[in-house]
Amino acid sequence: MTNGGTIRGTTGTGINLAAGGTVVDAGTISGGNGTAISFGGTAGNLLVLDPGYKLSGVVVGGTSAGASNTLELASAASAGTVTAALNTEFVNFGTVNVDVGANWTLTGTSSLAGVTLTDLGTLTNTGSLGGGAGAIIVISSGGSEIVLGADKGTQIRGGSETVSSGGSATSTTVSSGGSLTVSSGGTASGTTISGGGFEYVLTSGSASAAVVSSGGQQSSAGRRAGR
Repeated sequence: MTNGGTIRGTTGTGINLAAGGTVVDAGTISGGNGTAISFGGTAGNLLVLDPGYKLSGVVVGGTSAGASNTLELASAASAGTVTAALNTEFVNFGTVNVDVGANWTLTGTSSLAGVTLTDLGTLTNTGSLGGGAGAIIVISSGGSEIVLGADKGTQIRGGSETVSSGGSATSTTVSSGGSLTVSSGGTASGTTISGGGFEYVLTSGSASAAVVSSGGQQSSAGRRAGR
């Protein structure tokens, strides 16, 4: 199902796919019962959000045996924004993908327990993005993240992350040609830098307690402590 207009469940769910399926949303979907979209079924469910989408209500993924739920933040000519916490608005979604060429901003406070988030586009975090138990947050080759809020537990595998003024990155792992840049006013702590990974601490940036393994590199013009 593809929506570019308005779908409204006056007293119930906006879209109810009892057998599961795919929803592509560039418009507005609302549910009078607090649920915008409900997926069922026993296979893969996919929600694709285009910039400019609006959801009034949560999205609930299927939980039957064999079901899986994926959120895809799509590429478009404009940038998109997700204002709600990923884990509270998209319930039972175990996979979040940022598409190649996509540009999205996350402003909510998300604790992604049991969720794999893969960034192949450009992701700006102005809220809080952290891995709970079983979470995997990956910035792959070609992907990038700008941290203006708080970031925890990200794995930079060939992509790049920049911690800007006021931002913080904790327990980041950098490898496989990936890079972490700590700009003026940004902070990084507990970074693990291994095979082919780089950490750059710029003037007035701050990094502490980094662990540099074989093949990893750290360069600092700012404040570095505890290595």
